[in-house]
Amino acid sequence: MDRRQRLDIFLERIRNAYQGQDINALRALLNLQIVLDIPPQVDIERAVTSRLGPREYQSFSDAVIALVHRSQAFERLNLIECFNHHLSLTKSLVKGDLWQIAPGLFSDLRKIAAHADDQYYQAGQTPQATDETSRYLMSQFPVAPKEFLLNVSNELLRIAMKNNNPTSLKSVSDNMSRNPLELYPLPQRVIYNFFQGRIQLFDSNFERAIEFLNFVYENCPSKCYSNRRLTLVSLVPLRMLHFRLPSVRLLTKYNLPQYLGIRLALKTGNVAKFRAALDEHQDFFIRAGVYMLLTRLEILAFRCFVRRVHFLRGQELAAQARTPQAKQQAEQVASQVPIEEMAVALGALGHPIELPELEGILALLVARGFIKGYLLHSKKLLVCSMITPFPPLRTTLQPSWWR
Repeated sequence: MDRRQRLDIFLERIRNAYQGQDINALRALLNLQIVLDIPPQVDIERAVTSRLGPREYQSFSDAVIALVHRSQAFERLNLIECFNHHLSLTKSLVKGDLWQIAPGLFSDLRKIAAHADDQYYQAGQTPQATDETSRYLMSQFPVAPKEFLLNVSNELLRIAMKNNNPTSLKSVSDNMSRNPLELYPLPQRVIYNFFQGRIQLFDSNFERAIEFLNFVYENCPSKCYSNRRLTLVSLVPLRMLHFRLPSVRLLTKYNLPQYLGIRLALKTGNVAKFRAALDEHQDFFIRAGVYMLLTRLEILAFRCFVRRVHFLRGQELAAQARTPQAKQQAEQVASQVPIEEMAVALGALGHPIELPELEGILALLVARGFIKGYLLHSKKLLVCSMITPFPPLRTTLQPSWWR
């Protein structure tokens, strides 16, 4: 069988699939990696129209012509030309109301556009394939059937997130906000909620970000290891804001050692180790978009440090007391923590600090309710409440404090 006969058989198969509305067969025949191996002397337009007809299947004929040209460009590794033909293919099929296969076409379009832009860069030209893809997908919002809107949104969100384009992200979100997500398949909702969680994280709406990302983690199949890990990269520091520390087992399972040092420092109140862990993995945290979020956790490390100092001081004084009256007096003395002693302890742990700076941090802890008590500035003391001096963080944390 020669190459021309193979082309005729392919055209016959794709025509039969189209006439029979066999969506699965069409998806397989439109696969990007199908190699047609067309003889150079073949007139592609004539070969296609002779099989499909110039009028009855006009939009589909145009799509198949673009498909054949795309295959040729792909074989030559000319991804710029491949992108242009795939875009023509997609437009023709969508124009012909073949929306059932549109999701796969949109996904391929986004991926080819990224590779085409790489070739633009290599040729010293301005990349334009991804921008063209974004414009085309945005144009589909007014005409897309309702059941395909979320798919279009997810492809746009992928592009906007990769390009770090918050304006486009919000535009897509606004378009989807009028449609109830319950109508869409769970996998699409998981993808959409992931991007919504990232958007809320960028906007410092941490409570909303936790809601979205919790939904993603809970509904993402356990076999999707990389997706669950990607979700945890953002979800772990968000939950740390509520002092919900991840287990060592979880961080080990999903290969996130970058958070182990942060977790240990918060748990032990070691401010120096917190800074060291943040500096050591700074590049990772910046790339993940959570560095500034993690810097806000330092106040919680200071709170844990003060709590440990208060506890150890109380234990030491209580051990020296012999009578009930002496023990009561020891409790009162233990509630008055000298600020200078805390500064010395911080310096010994590798985090030297000036007294005015430490006083400011302690005042912030008291103001936010992380510590019950007050500062006695004249005597350089932190006076803690005798009853629950360190309230549980889950009852005192408020979303507005992290903005």
